[in-house]
Amino acid sequence: MKGNAGPLFHPKLYLFEHEDKYTAIIGSHNLTRGAFEMNIELSTLTDFAKDDPAARELLSFIEEQEKEKIIVSNAFLDRYEDLHRLAKRQKRDLDSLYQTLPDRRTEEARKKAPIHIGWDTWFEMIRKQDTHGLEPRLEVLSRIKKIFGDSSSFAAMDVSDRRRVAGLATAEMVRTDGVDWNYFGAMSNTLRFDQAFGHLALEEPQGISDALDLIPLDRPVIEEDWNAYWNALRAAVGDEGGIGRGVATRLACVKRPDVFVPLNNKNAQKLARILDKKPSHLMDAKHYWEQVVAPMRMSPWWSSNRPVDSLQAEAWEGRAALLDALVYEPTRSTAT
Repeated sequence: MKGNAGPLFHPKLYLFEHEDKYTAIIGSHNLTRGAFEMNIELSTLTDFAKDDPAARELLSFIEEQEKEKIIVSNAFLDRYEDLHRLAKRQKRDLDSLYQTLPDRRTEEARKKAPIHIGWDTWFEMIRKQDTHGLEPRLEVLSRIKKIFGDSSSFAAMDVSDRRRVAGLATAEMVRTDGVDWNYFGAMSNTLRFDQAFGHLALEEPQGISDALDLIPLDRPVIEEDWNAYWNALRAAVGDEGGIGRGVATRLACVKRPDVFVPLNNKNAQKLARILDKKPSHLMDAKHYWEQVVAPMRMSPWWSSNRPVDSLQAEAWEGRAALLDALVYEPTRSTAT
């Protein structure tokens, strides 16, 4: 296969050299057991004399393609394996489409649901949010992206940056930085987080750091990455550590905002509605990929191509995290 700018290499030619002739098999089948033993394929087998012009043309074709070959490295094979696993997962998602997409809405309402709309409509909905809208959220994601880029790991960050990444920023930091670091989930709102997760994130961060390292920065994220991260995070913090969906998805979201949306008490109800899930299905981070990430990744806005416009491109790179702007429901005080 050639690069993105070139044509797809798709011919199937098998040329065998004998003492006095060539035998060519040209057709639809790949060199796989499925093609030869299971699929319906169509190919021709032809013998050519050694001096047949057609044989020389086939040999010339093979020689020309030989010039385009690439050396397959271990790094290439590792990345190919990751992409292949992702493709298999997406195929399973498509095969079970009727189970994961809403089917109880009217067609008109279904088309308007944020999980079904295209990129242009989705971007306009995010851009028009008056509260917790686009620009301040993009600023947070941009600043945290730089923090990750400047540090080898979460543990290697200075304590102030760990506060910013973990959603533990103080009010003074927010005022001084001019950035509300607590978008996408503030983790300092409860004493339980302050005592457990907060202590580990700020004072003994290695376990959390090792877990975060399992979410890649430079390749597609697959379900196995999430499962490994979630299990490592729970092991690092322990049963009494206050780790739940809020902490786990906050950390994952700010590291890979193209893949993960934060999930917490202030957005779970509305997120469940647009995913056509019961809120109880979103309670456990263990099933977060299946219940949230997988159906979200099948939506038209998520699977769209990267826009050319710079602001839209920045939003596209954080598109999963920015869904929070549509589903976040701030706490409202009640007059007494």
